[in-house]
Amino acid sequence: MHARPTALLHAAVLASTLLGAIAPLTLAPPARAAAVLPAPDTLVLPDTPAGDAARAWIKAVESGDADTLRSMIETVFDAGFRDDYGVDQHLKMHQAILHEAPRFHSLARADARKVVVYAEVGHGWGEIVIEVSPRAPHGIVGISLQQSDGPNIKPAQRAADDAAFVKAMDARLDMLADDDNFAGTVLVVRGSATVYQAARGLASRRYDAPNTIDTRFNLGSANKMFTATSIAQLAESGKLAYDDTVGDHVPDFPNKDIRDTVTIHHLLTHTSGMGSHFTDEFMQGSKRTYRTLHDYLPLFQDEPLAFEPGERFAYSNAGMFVLGLVVEAASGQDYYAYVREHILEPAGMTRTGHFDMDIPVKDLATGYYKVSDEDLAAEADNDAPWKTDAGPWRENTFLHSIKGGPAGGAFSTCPDMARFSRALRDGTLVSPDSLATLTKGKSDMGGPDAMYAYGFVEQHTNGFRSFGHSGGFPGITAFFRVYPDLDLTVVVFANAGSGAAIDRALTASIPDLEP
Repeated sequence: MHARPTALLHAAVLASTLLGAIAPLTLAPPARAAAVLPAPDTLVLPDTPAGDAARAWIKAVESGDADTLRSMIETVFDAGFRDDYGVDQHLKMHQAILHEAPRFHSLARADARKVVVYAEVGHGWGEIVIEVSPRAPHGIVGISLQQSDGPNIKPAQRAADDAAFVKAMDARLDMLADDDNFAGTVLVVRGSATVYQAARGLASRRYDAPNTIDTRFNLGSANKMFTATSIAQLAESGKLAYDDTVGDHVPDFPNKDIRDTVTIHHLLTHTSGMGSHFTDEFMQGSKRTYRTLHDYLPLFQDEPLAFEPGERFAYSNAGMFVLGLVVEAASGQDYYAYVREHILEPAGMTRTGHFDMDIPVKDLATGYYKVSDEDLAAEADNDAPWKTDAGPWRENTFLHSIKGGPAGGAFSTCPDMARFSRALRDGTLVSPDSLATLTKGKSDMGGPDAMYAYGFVEQHTNGFRSFGHSGGFPGITAFFRVYPDLDLTVVVFANAGSGAAIDRALTASIPDLEP
């Protein structure tokens, strides 16, 4: 927000202290709730010159469009205020406003020359003060931001907010599904209450079977959380320590560097220097031979470390397979049996498991991706990555593992993953201290808002902390996030199209779902 030097704060001070660094004008603003999921119709402005000016300003800000903002500045701002800084400088200030993605909520108060609006800005509530000139045409002469405790949202308003959220999400899902850009399920749970659930598209295009909320989807990498939780349980019971080396538990592991220098901490944080099992040999060969953890070892066990363990973050599926071996050695159980007995069963996840894909399982979604004949031929020669924007829908059956493992590939449902969220936080699976250890960010992933923890990713969205893990592969999209301060769990699965688009819409709306 900004104002004349005589107002609450000088524009430059406001931009730097309240709204963060000014984003370049050529960049589009980040995804924001108003652009995807409008707030409830609670913002009613007075029919006064101040109300009219505030209405025009808010509309321009919500557009997120530089040309619309420029036009508004040129026509709605008082000429003196506009020329004090120049249109370009005002635009830069507004880009800072867009960077913080304000959510305009409701009218706080108003008089003849001022309108004060509640808005969610950054990490909390603020009051935006819009002041107009007393002289016609009553242009804007100042815009400032004050800290605020925010409006007192009543239960009835919360219900209205939830209803608006459901309506907006239904509309977005319908739009994507109608365009054949999304097939999957969505679940949002607050406490023990379901705020939103939906299913769209087909689980099987071959048999015209629809997705339902109980359809089982491939988790992709999201079930790395199961492996990490297993490690935390074994640490709690004293059967291992995070600074143990691989060799402490798997003394016959053939790679000496991995055996002697890589620790459980390195494996959990993807700082081991190991790579992936998705090698040329795996991708070009038959997947049916990879059913046990040891079946995968020849794909990576002799590969040298890419860097000194602990030096930096580099995502490693192979490291997760080694963690699976550690689970087996420390527990004395087969990895799959351990996860089933110590995670899935205690959490009540009866529809989740690591399934052999050549054995029929009911309600299992088939993954679909798009690729042209030309790109498919290039893939066969290993000369091109998958492209998911052209060609017919193809099943991913021959691309992925025949059985999921410690790095990914288990199947689950939205309700089961909500049960996993609850079991993590109520002490069923791990202690509060262990959960904090699992979900506290430790490795810089190269992004501004996310840190890799122990098989979980810690993020901060709209001022709220969350943890979880995503999963992605041709025909597989999975998002799982828990907002502990809001007692909120968000699960998105897709077996075709852009589950990421749904996740972004949900992420942008998180303040609307605050208890």
